Amino acid sequence: MQIRNTSRLPRLLAGLPDAITAGFFLALWIAPQWLGPNALRTGLLMMLVEFILMHATGILGSMALADAGGSRRPWNRSSRSAASTCSSSPAMRGA
Repeated sequence: MQIRNTSRLPRLLAGLPDAITAGFFLALWIAPQWLGPNALRTGLLMMLVEFILMHATGILGSMALADAGGSRRPWNRSSRSAASTCSSSPAMRGA
């Protein structure tokens, strides 16, 4: 029988940065003058960095998980299919 670690302290400490950020934005929403004249600029910069970070993570993650060697791209067709496409066009047949 295993004894599980039921300490909540590590989980609470892991959530602390998000709680501080949420508190900052709540205070900025309720009374922007409490945090000083540059608080809005700081909040907007934080949101911009978060936006870029989240989207870059998704893009880089999909690139890391993609099949690097075996993926076939539509512009990288085999010579047989490219030749049959070109020879079937009216301009290539001399029409």
